[in-house]
Amino acid sequence: MHVAPRFPANPMSSSILGGLASLGGFEDRRWRDRQLSKLTGPTQRVVIRAAESAAAAADSANIKNRSANIAVREGVSELLVLPGLPAGASECRISKSATAMSDRFLKSYAKLSAAGHEPAVILARLLDAVARVCVPWISTGPMQKLLKKDDPSEREIESQIARLTCPRWWRRQLRRACARRLEHFLRRHGEVSRRAGAYVSGYALRRHEWRKAETWALLSAMVAISDMGDEVPLSDVAAAGQANPRNRATELILRMRGYDEVAEKMGLQGAFFTLTAPSRFHARLSRSGEQNPKYDGSSPVDAQAWLNTTWERIRIAWHDEGIRAFGFRVAEPHHDGTPHWHLLLHFRPDQSERAWQIFEEKALRESPDERGANKRRATRVVIDPAKGTGAGYIAKYVAKNVLGEGLGPEGDIEAGVDGSEGARRVAAWASLWGIRQFQQIGSVSVTVYRELRRVRESLEDMDIPELEALRAAADRGEWGEFVELMGGPFVARQDAPVRAWMVARESPGVYGDVIERLQGIVMRTIGITARVITRTKNWRIERAAPVAATGPPRSGGALDLCQ
Repeated sequence: MHVAPRFPANPMSSSILGGLASLGGFEDRRWRDRQLSKLTGPTQRVVIRAAESAAAAADSANIKNRSANIAVREGVSELLVLPGLPAGASECRISKSATAMSDRFLKSYAKLSAAGHEPAVILARLLDAVARVCVPWISTGPMQKLLKKDDPSEREIESQIARLTCPRWWRRQLRRACARRLEHFLRRHGEVSRRAGAYVSGYALRRHEWRKAETWALLSAMVAISDMGDEVPLSDVAAAGQANPRNRATELILRMRGYDEVAEKMGLQGAFFTLTAPSRFHARLSRSGEQNPKYDGSSPVDAQAWLNTTWERIRIAWHDEGIRAFGFRVAEPHHDGTPHWHLLLHFRPDQSERAWQIFEEKALRESPDERGANKRRATRVVIDPAKGTGAGYIAKYVAKNVLGEGLGPEGDIEAGVDGSEGARRVAAWASLWGIRQFQQIGSVSVTVYRELRRVRESLEDMDIPELEALRAAADRGEWGEFVELMGGPFVARQDAPVRAWMVARESPGVYGDVIERLQGIVMRTIGITARVITRTKNWRIERAAPVAATGPPRSGGALDLCQ
């Protein structure tokens, strides 16, 4: 009697498997099907394409089959974040795995606690278990830092343990790990480039747009209600703040222009530096989009870490030689998603040349002899006031990366797309890899500036002219004047006359730790201590009351829910 095999010869359709459907015998095809079934549909197709490429590069049929099997095995291994949780998994699968992980760590905590271990020992043991799980990009840095403190409080330790046993914390970690693991695989296999899709893959872009729409829908369904009876839709709050790209770009350009004014008054020299990571961080060649033979598999997070380390070395060397600078840093991606930095900095004229020598030396510390290193690794443009300002030089990067405007008819040249599409892709890239696009270097607190802008009425009745002058400058949007009144761009934060005023919340956070909130600003000078409350209301978030439908029902009825 004929008995059907346990696994069909080709459970997946030949249209999905492509060239793999004809490679090897029954056992090979069955094994590949079983491996690929561990992945989601999109990741299956990516691994299949990688296996087809590996097979195409081989000569004989046996080598083709073996190469395809190796590519499938390695691809599936890389794309499984946890057993049963592939990269690109749905929210449902991520939530299920997060619950399982939290339960696992809760049981471990209970056993360690019952054995009489101290909280610090328990946290250290749990962190060792996290390391053994080998989930990439888990945020355990604050926990490791806490254990290195001389005398951490038991409350601090317990709050970190509470995170490791919380399904919501694990859901955030696994969601990030799944997204980055998939994007890293796609980037290594040519899905992120000028040819395929610049900055991020199509999968990452669609995921980012979907999450934006989901977040906006949530904001639209919630309201903020104050203890004085005010009621404001959360969507309006978001549109009025820095989450609005237009507001964000406006403030950035305003501050950059203010720095130009301060630098001009002080007689400083402006310079525009660019810092690029070595070739080993770049997955694709810039012109052809082909695979870079020097690429070592590093992710954009690794490249950003290299840039941060190099910048730290530069600043230490500058400090040792008494070189001071202030300005802005912009991080943006190359076409393959590798970050690079642009820095607009202002120096004393007699220090500008030495600052550049140190910058170039530290940038070329690694692989100084590789092709193009001297030309591209570190570059400098000295700002000539007769030709334009430093703010004008860097404002185009704000327009490009935030608004997608001001690029001319050629659009985003790096990506080969129009400006708006390029800005969408840059936003998805920064969100996915957790890279801060714009950062102020040196100078005074922007938090104080923003808080003083919330104060609409004069502070003259406090009889502190310096404080009212600061409020008035902030109210007019005069960043340059505000910087000067705060002590100048080189003033140390602890020496600034006004600082942010933080107070502890009455109730602890969800993990039991003390949460500080911004209350206002505090001014401390000789003989003066004054506080200004800028946040006078307490708010709570609630779901908005449903609005009764009016008018005739939509055509199509329930069918619309499926469209």
